[in-house]
Amino acid sequence: MHVVLVVRGTVRTDEDVSLSALAARREALEDECEKDRVALVTLGYGADLGDVDEPFAVNELLLGKGVGLIRKLPIKVPKAFPLLVIGIAAIYGISQAMDFINPPPPPAPPPPTYMQEYQGAVVRAFAGPVPLASLLAPKLMEAFGAQETNRRGWQVEKASCGIAGVCSILYKREGGTFRDFDANALPAMRPVVFQKDGLRLQTAGPAVPAVKKVALSQAREWPTEQVLIRQLQTDPQRLSTRPDALESHGYVVTLQPPQRLLARQPTAGEVTGPIVQAGDWQIDGYMWQSPLLARLPDNMSLTTLELELKDDGSGVHFTAKGKYYVLQ
Repeated sequence: MHVVLVVRGTVRTDEDVSLSALAARREALEDECEKDRVALVTLGYGADLGDVDEPFAVNELLLGKGVGLIRKLPIKVPKAFPLLVIGIAAIYGISQAMDFINPPPPPAPPPPTYMQEYQGAVVRAFAGPVPLASLLAPKLMEAFGAQETNRRGWQVEKASCGIAGVCSILYKREGGTFRDFDANALPAMRPVVFQKDGLRLQTAGPAVPAVKKVALSQAREWPTEQVLIRQLQTDPQRLSTRPDALESHGYVVTLQPPQRLLARQPTAGEVTGPIVQAGDWQIDGYMWQSPLLARLPDNMSLTTLELELKDDGSGVHFTAKGKYYVLQ
């Protein structure tokens, strides 16, 4: 005997039961339905079944095979609705695939702090040539001291030196000719450049020697701005009445106020520890005062040195320029 139990449209039991156990199985099913608070209604076919609530013939299953088949939705759904759902799903899928293929860029890193920018400015300031003025200036003076001031009717007027390469010398005419000077110019003086006015020419001068640089590692030993002013005031200079312009016998020291290497102003709490400041300096004097340049402290670098032979007979005048570094 085949028994099927359907509760609220759901098949709960589908099994084979012997005729001898049918009565007991029915009682068990009645108890189960009572727990679910539903009534047990039996539909059966066959002479040996006994009491059933409603008999039916087997051919009725074939006649009613379409019962329960939903052929049409009970409500009317617009045709555009499924297309819309499909479109949304397709767009979402494409966006997910694009994110996987081309992931979005990572978030921008936080802006650098003041001290990070300051460290970069310090590296840039001391990465290039920052020769010690106390070493380079005397060497250049010595090199020019061995140069002839008059040559083939031409006299040295000015000389200019940077911190690399060779210096340049400007001559003015004192009765000589371009042709005569060019014919007797030394190889180290070339190229010789003649000016259009016919009164001056320019030649190569001595090579700029390599010297030690200003050492950032010794920054804690650098003098402060006020100590630097006092160091530059040698005994002959103490006649000066201005601390930023030290004058004595034509020897003039000019110091510009130091500035931060990083132009951006820090906010409160951004600066940790001392920071390096740089200021411009200029020293004017005469050749006999050049030994004072060798006494410059180790926080001063040389940028340019210019020499000029004065027409008033006072001798060779020099102008040295550079930068000084102090800790704030």
